[in-house]
Amino acid sequence: MMNVPSAKNWKTVLAEFFTPIGAEHAKIQRLVRASRLRLFVVFPLFLVTYFSMRISLAHARMPSVSETLLAVWLGLFVVYGIINLVTGWLPDRGKRLALYLSIFIELGTNHIVLYGSGTLLSNSVLNVIIVIAVYRVFFDYYSSIFAAIIGGGLFLVTALCELGGLIPVAPGLPHELMHAFYANPDVGITVVEGVVLEIIIVFLVINFGMNQSLKLHRYITYSVLRRYLPMELVKKAEHGELSLDAPPERMIVTVMFTDIVGFTPLSERMGAQAVGELLNRILSSCSRIAEQYNATIDKYIGDGMMLFFGAPLPMTEAEQAKRCVDLGLRLVKEVPAIEPGMGLNLRVGINTGEVVVGNFGSDVRSDYTIIGPAVNIASRLEALSRPGNVLVSKSTARLLKSDFSLEPAGQLKLKGVSEPVEGFFVTTRPESGGVVFS
Repeated sequence: MMNVPSAKNWKTVLAEFFTPIGAEHAKIQRLVRASRLRLFVVFPLFLVTYFSMRISLAHARMPSVSETLLAVWLGLFVVYGIINLVTGWLPDRGKRLALYLSIFIELGTNHIVLYGSGTLLSNSVLNVIIVIAVYRVFFDYYSSIFAAIIGGGLFLVTALCELGGLIPVAPGLPHELMHAFYANPDVGITVVEGVVLEIIIVFLVINFGMNQSLKLHRYITYSVLRRYLPMELVKKAEHGELSLDAPPERMIVTVMFTDIVGFTPLSERMGAQAVGELLNRILSSCSRIAEQYNATIDKYIGDGMMLFFGAPLPMTEAEQAKRCVDLGLRLVKEVPAIEPGMGLNLRVGINTGEVVVGNFGSDVRSDYTIIGPAVNIASRLEALSRPGNVLVSKSTARLLKSDFSLEPAGQLKLKGVSEPVEGFFVTTRPESGGVVFS
């Protein structure tokens, strides 16, 4: 049975023809780059065009009005050059104003050519459509709709004034222009209506297409990549700055492993669906809290998590350790409160050390993760931690200084680690006493 779109869906689709998604302005950096492009590419090309037209006028019997139109044309482009020359030094509001002035001059100079050769006959009207498309694709909705209004408005007003006999037709031509569009006003009006309608349709179609592209871009960026990459890398991907082939880097990070105590027996008493729903609630809550602390969620391991601090968002070693321990203390309180009465507790292990961080895998599938002995130590500390407690290594404890109270856990023999590791339980804030590293 075919699904019929609801009224709400139709309204959404129609809105995407007329309005922008996200209502974002073009980035200031793009405005500055565009001003340089106009200054060093567009402006010289139009100067060449100007001198070419000057040569043509010198060898043809053109009316004096052609000289006037050409002088106005040149004057506008001198202003155009000055505007784009100073854009880089203007405040942000001034840069946006320079963008709109540039659009106005681009369309204004185009309209001089269009009017000089007959508004209803000149193919320069196509340039209006090109300008609308360029500014919607490379800049934003607002500059594009401004171009549509200015370009369409200039065409409409000039064409109607020509048909009404208020201004001369094709004043830039050396002879009087005789054409059915002007001889029969009804035909001329039909042409005007058709051109204006085409400008409107072109804007709506391009706007709809850009909105669909933006929706897909945002879905891939925030609904897909967000699930697999840290937020800092997602932001880079959004701006096209993410390199998945960059070599891994050596750096100091603070690693946390968590595990829910009591979950396995509970899952044996519950059905698979109920277990899955419960686990998703717990991990979702923990993940939201981890993001508040700017943690990088590496992976979910059964009912546990692996997180780290220090990459890709850079932090000092002390800041890493303090944020990580703060997060651990927050999570051991949060998990029992998510499902009260179920007897769930969290245990946490934390270690600070050197790792290699980056994308590991292949060009088919890879993970942004960390590898190194420091990761293994954090994992083993979690296994030896007590339910509802945070166990940290000495390398992390030293970075906490007097911000937390520590309870010695002794020399711990960790599986897969050759030397014993001195551990400390983080109890609370220092007012409760305990070991304090100065």
